[in-house]
Amino acid sequence: EDFPGQEPPRARPEGHTPVQGTYARHKIFGRGKVVQRVEPNKYKINFPGFGLKLIIEDFVELE
Repeated sequence: EDFPGQEPPRARPEGHTPVQGTYARHKIFGRGKVVQRVEPNKYKINFPGFGLKLIIEDFVELE
């Protein structure tokens, strides 16, 4: 349903929704494998040498 004056929910750009097994890069931890998306804005990522981390999406670049 459309409601006048309201914007639709923000959608992620197509192709940028990570799935298990894709990779992301973090400034400190480096490259890691995405294990899970945690709504609304976090990812569980396994970083070699650092282990599993819960990272806010603004701090990782998806590959």
